[in-house]
Amino acid sequence: MVFRLVHSMRSAVFPAAASALAAVALSGCSLLTDTSSAYLEDCLSDRLDVVENVDWSGVPTSRMRIVDDNFRPMVMYLEKDRPYSLTIENADRVSHDIWAPALLKQGVALESVQIGDKAPAKGCVNGLRIQPRSTVTLRFVPVWEGRYEFRDSALPLIPGQLADGVVHIVPPRIGVATK
Repeated sequence: MVFRLVHSMRSAVFPAAASALAAVALSGCSLLTDTSSAYLEDCLSDRLDVVENVDWSGVPTSRMRIVDDNFRPMVMYLEKDRPYSLTIENADRVSHDIWAPALLKQGVALESVQIGDKAPAKGCVNGLRIQPRSTVTLRFVPVWEGRYEFRDSALPLIPGQLADGVVHIVPPRIGVATK
């Protein structure tokens, strides 16, 4: 009887433990350093024509702050086909890992990622690590309408995590409302 109980406990615990261990091991691949970084991945290259003709010096900077583990604003609305320069400031004393592969690889054409005062880097990313009391600036053009969630997670592959924020890419506004 004791053997059956121990055997059934092992068979119930082992798959869950193996899944958790695999998720930790796989997500560890995305965290390469303790410094601010971007997790590089392949991206669709057919969007380069969208960002190459933008005059980025004329694009106003939008801001997002991380304060007390909360994103402010938590919900953002971005117009499709309009260029954005988004500076994310980490005001906390700990690093934050923003995981947003659907937004960064499908929703927007990413022109560059600039970590602090370093030179902007080109390429495609799944997410970003922002060190305490530092900033990261993203330059991009939204290209696909939809709702995109992002998470603050050092372990992005663990299922069941709730979104820490949402970005809605909406159709461009046409004309100006008059009274």
